[in-house]
Amino acid sequence: MVTTKASDRAFTSLYLFKNAAERWEIDKIDEIPNFIRGIYALLQENCSAMNVVYIGMARGDNSGIKGRLKKHRAAMKKDPKRSWTHFSAFEVWDNISKQQVEELEGVFRQIYAKDLLANTYNKQKTFKPLKSIVRNNGSEWRHVTSQVEGFAPPKAHRKRQGAAKASPKNAP
Repeated sequence: MVTTKASDRAFTSLYLFKNAAERWEIDKIDEIPNFIRGIYALLQENCSAMNVVYIGMARGDNSGIKGRLKKHRAAMKKDPKRSWTHFSAFEVWDNISKQQVEELEGVFRQIYAKDLLANTYNKQKTFKPLKSIVRNNGSEWRHVTSQVEGFAPPKAHRKRQGAAKASPKNAP
């Protein structure tokens, strides 16, 4: 068991992520710990900009983010068109499920679905489960109850839902 001094620990108020590496150069892959679960992005430096060329996830089952980055680096050596210079990685908390990691990655893929540069490497352009909740305009917006076992929306959301139900505008 590894122990750390209190002075070595970091504290965060984030619900999903506990560590992040932003815009690290490709030669720093080995500094990422093994079996880290979360979301990562491959970036291509272009003058002073960083263009997203790929968004991926690591569930931690086989290799984690570090292993995925190494595979992408090896693929780039075989196919120089798959070029990237930097990466960002976001480690999720241990209580975040594999399905939640997949959903996070899916949201980012959906955001970049029509971006020509960001989808250079992505075979899956969109996240199909999101189609069931996509609204085309404000009048289609719905109050939805989660089907995820044990999920309860934050109190502020429950209050808004209750107020919306009580509103005469929303009466049938």
